[in-house]
Amino acid sequence: MKGIFVLFLLISLSLNAQTWTSVSSVPTAGRDDGVCFALNGFGYIVTGYLGTFNESNKLFQYDPTTNSWNEKAAFPGTARQYSSSFTLNNKAYLIGGYSESGQALKDVWEYDGFTNAWTQLHDFPGLARWHATALHIQNNGYFGMGTTADSTLADFWKYNVDLDSWTQLSDYPGGPNRSVLGFPILNEGIFGEGFDINPISYSPSWFSFNPTTETWSTVPPIPAGLRSYGTAISSDFNALVCGGMDENNVFHNDCYLLDYTKNWKAASPLPISGLKGAKGFALKGQFYLGTGLNDNMTRISDFYKMDLPTTTLQGTLLFPNPSKDYFNLISEPNAKVSVFSVGGQLIQTLKTTDAGFLEIRQLPIGLYICLIEGKNTSEIKKIAKL
Repeated sequence: MKGIFVLFLLISLSLNAQTWTSVSSVPTAGRDDGVCFALNGFGYIVTGYLGTFNESNKLFQYDPTTNSWNEKAAFPGTARQYSSSFTLNNKAYLIGGYSESGQALKDVWEYDGFTNAWTQLHDFPGLARWHATALHIQNNGYFGMGTTADSTLADFWKYNVDLDSWTQLSDYPGGPNRSVLGFPILNEGIFGEGFDINPISYSPSWFSFNPTTETWSTVPPIPAGLRSYGTAISSDFNALVCGGMDENNVFHNDCYLLDYTKNWKAASPLPISGLKGAKGFALKGQFYLGTGLNDNMTRISDFYKMDLPTTTLQGTLLFPNPSKDYFNLISEPNAKVSVFSVGGQLIQTLKTTDAGFLEIRQLPIGLYICLIEGKNTSEIKKIAKL
């Protein structure tokens, strides 16, 4: 058993209490299809198309304590839009995109927020592409799908940031698609939306990816219907999906929350009538979203924050149960977890630390007992290994 980790879960008090408020606009012309990421308590935006690419490489950092943007080290690569990015180990990674000269790209860049420096890494070994999907799950990055000049793609890859190396995995089960949304929730990746170009067809499917088994399973589709160019932001245990364009080229402003149980709930719509190609990030459990192309075909630099009231979880959650591979464990931080056989034999005792999971692949099939002991609480959970 590799380890048990804990999430200190925050859950919204009321969906009706969600509100969007304006924050400071990005200090450049409006842009669409850039990238956003969060590092060390700050949000960032870079790349994208601003009517030209003249200011595309300017990097801006958002400080939520002062509600202000500060210019940082410019991205040194070719100006572009439709790039993909993820964060891991306090660094951001930017991959590929569509260059100002109309070329598909495959270069990989690392940004260190502490040193404010960019480093070019080895190129992605697959086909150059844009409008692909990238995210981190646990200790690896993942990247795939997207489009070349002639076709959309379904390939899916794992990136080891420590070794700067790539491994190709099984294809995305939704088939060739670009504009696929991808984001982590707990210990899985969630993917959905997007469209194929040969011929143009919008995907209704959503999937989860298990990094332990490297397998896919279906997720209930979002109630919004068929979309592309939407925006997804996640914060460990929930995610917000907003806007985008439907198959009739109509822009939308509706928003939906996906929680850790993979259930969708309607959230407050964006304070703009329609938006596509927007980007965003999560800071301290709050969602920030902005820029993009509005339904008047105008690029905006506006940014908004969703005020999401939160409260602490009462009790411990351990799911999915039964399970074949692992359990998510959400409980009091620094709890003591003891795993017993049904006969009372102690298998292992661990202290919980950070967000993660209880891996059970090496346990024999059967029933087990978990004793979770916090500072002021003690709970017993029965778990079943399939």
